[in-house]
Amino acid sequence: MESRVMKERPILFSGQMVRAILDGRKSMTRRVVKPPKRTDLRLRPNDIGCTVRDDGAIWHDAFGWLHCPYGVPGDLLWVRETFAPFSTGGAVYRADKPRFSPDAHEVVGGSWHPSIYMPRWASRLTLRITDVRVERLQDISADDCRAEGHPTDWSRSPAPEVHDDAARDWYRDLWDSINGSGAWDANPWVWVVAFERVEVHAHG
Repeated sequence: MESRVMKERPILFSGQMVRAILDGRKSMTRRVVKPPKRTDLRLRPNDIGCTVRDDGAIWHDAFGWLHCPYGVPGDLLWVRETFAPFSTGGAVYRADKPRFSPDAHEVVGGSWHPSIYMPRWASRLTLRITDVRVERLQDISADDCRAEGHPTDWSRSPAPEVHDDAARDWYRDLWDSINGSGAWDANPWVWVVAFERVEVHAHG
């Protein structure tokens, strides 16, 4: 059988999450599943499963197969973040310099550029997908909350169960801050994408 060609796709991260990746605290992200209109997500959990076929990581339900838009294990994701490109080449990143005013430098446009407009050459982070699955948002474990970038290391704590609750509370607040008030309570189906950081190569 012919081997599958690795694909590369962009993915947006907030400055806070970029910092978590750079610090080695984040190795997982959750994104809301957006199925075709014909797909009814009000199915019982045991009616839905996630598997991997030869053509990628997919979600099987009563209506067929839904491909993960972020890719499959082995695929690459290049991170888009808020940045300011220099007119002479290169860029600066808001996640590194939250109080930096790019107006004082020779940057294109004289201000920060939203992450959605970052070109491939300006991306400094490349991630390799290691696992993809589907689950309900509120099914997240405390360990996965930490893999999502929790800022505190409680590995030596004598009361880990207390910190498990704190980790979930942190992630609930993070999710609502990104997706809007009440987004956690909606408990949507989400893609769970695990990744590892890989060496960054120059792009022209």
